[in-house]
Amino acid sequence: MRIGVAGATVLGDLLAGQLRAFHTARPRVRLDLREAGPARQRCTILAGELDVGFSALPAPPTEPRLASAHIGSLSFPVALPTGHALTRHRKLTADHLLGEELIEYSLGDNRDNTAAEVLSQAALTLRPTPARHRADTTLTVLALVSAGAAIVPAGVQRAAVPDVEYRPLTDPDLTVDFDLLHRSTEPDPAVTAFLDTRPAT
Repeated sequence: MRIGVAGATVLGDLLAGQLRAFHTARPRVRLDLREAGPARQRCTILAGELDVGFSALPAPPTEPRLASAHIGSLSFPVALPTGHALTRHRKLTADHLLGEELIEYSLGDNRDNTAAEVLSQAALTLRPTPARHRADTTLTVLALVSAGAAIVPAGVQRAAVPDVEYRPLTDPDLTVDFDLLHRSTEPDPAVTAFLDTRPAT
C-alpha cells in the first residue's frame, strides 16, 4: 500500500500509531511511504499512484472523488541551541523571539511544506526581517540551530539532535490539523482496512 506522508508527521504519533496498528492487524501488507505535500498527495491519489495520504489539508469540497477524515493535530515548538538565553524560559511567546535569528524553510514544488507554511503564517509577528539561514527539511533545519532558533514540528525531540533544546510556543499557538486523505470509492480491501484502523490508545 502506497502512503503519502507530510514530513511533519513522521516523527510524531499521528503516522507511527496508525502504521503500527495496521501492521499488527495485517502484517503481510507491504507499506510504501512517500513524502509529499498536500497538493501532490491529492494529485497522486487521484492518479492511482498513492492510496492514502497524511495531509495538512482535508479533501477539497469541490473534488467528489476525494474524501478525508481528521486524525489529529501537531503543535510547533521552538528549537534552540543549548546555552541560548531563551532556554532559561519554560515557555516562549512571539515577544521572546523578536530580534532572534530564525532558520527558514526552503520551499519546493513536491516537498511537504507544512512547517514552512506554519512559519510563514506567523511571519509578521515572529520574523520582521528575512532569514539569513535556510534548509529544506526539518532535520537539516535542526542542523542549523547552532546559528539561530527554529520553529519545528512536535516530535522532533525523538531525533536526539545534539546540543538542541526545545521550548513550547504559547503565543501564537501554532497548531496544524491533519487529515487522512483517500479516494471516496475504494476498491482495494487492504486500503479500506487501513482507513478503518484506529491507533491503540
